[in-house]
Amino acid sequence: MVEDVADHSDDVEPTTDSDTEPPSPEPAPVGRRPLLILTVVPVVAAAVSVALTWRFTAPVGDAAWLTQRVADAAQGRWPLVGMPSSIGRGAVTAHHPGPIQFYWLAPWWAVGGFHGIVIGTAVASAAALTTLGALTRRLPGATLLSACGAQVAAAIGLLTISTELLADPWNPYAAMPWLLVLVAAAVAIWSGHRNAWWAVVVAGSIVAQLHVAYLPVVVAVLVVSAWRAWRSVDARPDVRQLGALLVVGLLLWAPVVWDLIGGDRNPVQLARAVGAGGSVAGPGPVVVAAAAALAPWHRVIDSPWIPAHATVREWLAVLAFAALAVASWWFGDRSHWSRSWTAAFGLTTLGWAALST
Repeated sequence: MVEDVADHSDDVEPTTDSDTEPPSPEPAPVGRRPLLILTVVPVVAAAVSVALTWRFTAPVGDAAWLTQRVADAAQGRWPLVGMPSSIGRGAVTAHHPGPIQFYWLAPWWAVGGFHGIVIGTAVASAAALTTLGALTRRLPGATLLSACGAQVAAAIGLLTISTELLADPWNPYAAMPWLLVLVAAAVAIWSGHRNAWWAVVVAGSIVAQLHVAYLPVVVAVLVVSAWRAWRSVDARPDVRQLGALLVVGLLLWAPVVWDLIGGDRNPVQLARAVGAGGSVAGPGPVVVAAAAALAPWHRVIDSPWIPAHATVREWLAVLAFAALAVASWWFGDRSHWSRSWTAAFGLTTLGWAALST
C-alpha cells in the first residue's frame, strides 16, 4: 500500500511558481561609467553647432523675438505662451503652445546674453542626445556600442538638416532632438521599460510646447504608449509612479493652463487659427533624422521641409525611406530592438507627412 502511494506520488507533476509568468524585472539602470561614455557624442556634436553659431552676435527675426521673451522671463515677467505661430498669419494671431523654452534659457541669457542662449540651447540638445543613448542602451539586446551608434546616427541626421541645429534656438530646430527622444521612449515602453514614461512626459511636453506642428506626433506616441501599457504589465507604471508623472506633467504645463484660465487663451486662438485655415509652413514636414542621416539623400531635398510642389526625386527619397521602414519590420529579427526602432521612426515620418500633406 505504501509503495503504491509512493509510486502514484511520483506520477504527479509538482506545481511551482514558474507555471505563472510574473512581470519581467525592470532592466538594470545604466551605470555611471556607461552614462559618462554616452555623453561624448552629444557634447562633441553640440560643440560643433556652437562653434558654427557663435559668429551671430546680434539676433534678428525670430531669434530677436525669442531673446526678448527670454529676457522677460529672466527679469520676472513670465510669458505664458510660446513663439508666434505661422498658423496665425491672417485674421487670428496665435502662438505655439508653451513658454518652456523661454524659462530654460532665462538663466543662460542672464549670464551670457545671446551667446548664453546659444550655450543653453546646445546643453539642452546634448541632454536630449544623452537621454536617447540611455534609452537605447536599456532596450532588449542593445549594447553600449549600439547606443553610441544611435547617437551618432541621430547627430549626423540633425547636423545634416543644419550644422547649427543643436545650438540654434529657433523653435522647430530646438524641438527636433527631443522629438527623437520621444519616439525612442515609445520604443522603450513597447519593449517593457516602464521608466521610459518619464522621457515621454518630459520630451513630449518640450516638443509640443515648442511647435504646434509636432503635436500630432506627441498625441500618437501617447496613444500608442498608453495602449501598450494597458496590454502589458511590464510597460505599465505603478500607482506611485503614475501620480508622480501627473504632477510633473501639470508643472510643465502650468503656464499653459494659467493662460487658458486667466490669460489670452492661446490654445483657443490656436484652434481658431487652424479652423480658419491659417497659412501653414508648407504642405509637408521634416524628413527626420533617420532619412536626413543619409547625407546624399538629404541633398536631394534642399531644406528640412518638403516643398509645396515637390519634385519626383524628392518624393522618391521619402518613399525610399518608407520602404526601408517596412522592410525592416517585415524581415527584421522580432527579438531585437532595432526592428521596433526603425519601424517606429519610419511610421512617425510617414504619418507626419500624411497629416501635413
